[in-house]
Amino acid sequence: MNGHGYTAAVVLAAILLAAPRTVVGTELGDLAAGMAPGEWRELSTEGFEGILVPPGGEGALLEYMDEALQNPLTRRIYIIGCARATGGTGGYVCDTTTAEDAGWIEYDESTNAWRDMPPSHVSPGFHSYDHAAMDPATGDYYYREIDADAWKYAAETWTSLPRIAESEYEIPCCSGFEFFPELGGLVFIDGPNRRFLTLRDGDSQWAETAMNVSTPVGEYHVFSEHSADRGILYFGGGVNDERGLYVMDESLAPRRAAGSPVGLGHGGGGSVQTVDPQTGNLLVFAYRGSDPVD
Repeated sequence: MNGHGYTAAVVLAAILLAAPRTVVGTELGDLAAGMAPGEWRELSTEGFEGILVPPGGEGALLEYMDEALQNPLTRRIYIIGCARATGGTGGYVCDTTTAEDAGWIEYDESTNAWRDMPPSHVSPGFHSYDHAAMDPATGDYYYREIDADAWKYAAETWTSLPRIAESEYEIPCCSGFEFFPELGGLVFIDGPNRRFLTLRDGDSQWAETAMNVSTPVGEYHVFSEHSADRGILYFGGGVNDERGLYVMDESLAPRRAAGSPVGLGHGGGGSVQTVDPQTGNLLVFAYRGSDPVD
């Protein structure tokens, strides 16, 4: 399998493993209901062929992002990203979701089909690892651009959020952005500045909380994943702390967990993280050359 196909398989496998709500009577639900523990099966869908490759070239959306999210109410999966492909130059053209190298797509479980979403002014940006989030109670979808801009997609409409609070340091391009229900809002992991930025429902600006940690935190490519079963947030990995893992609750007081056996976050070699909805455990898919997925 080529690199694009491998990446697509890992990301889609991760989201399907983390999606507890499938409905018997749909192709995905029937397939899942008939699977034994530890078994893998292929799901054939409509419209998937070529949809991850935007018109700008041969690059795939999933090369420079690692996150697909399912709306648990509508059972639709969203992917937004940008491929590095324009004219074979290695550049990016992705200032809107319909730009040459960009894509904003949806998988609908009820129809078992993929489609391109309506145009928006959201900039998918390059290297946007872990930039999406979902409120599981409302199905609201959130996306952070590479800079301080963030958006909410609800009722088929994009609305801008307050700009993320900046400091004397540049906002890192690629770091964990997650909805934390126990906190009542969004959390952005700003590793190089050793801080959390939070936006609770109804807030007009982001609040800043210093990380009370003495150990390294990744500078960028940091991941974050919420565990509903445990009411905690996993985060870590990234450049200069590839195997580091932290766990915290809504108090925003992180503790260092045992180090990972593989790199975490995209800076750790391209791993993909998700959470098992049955146990709350963190699942990591890591690439080891020709070795199988872990």
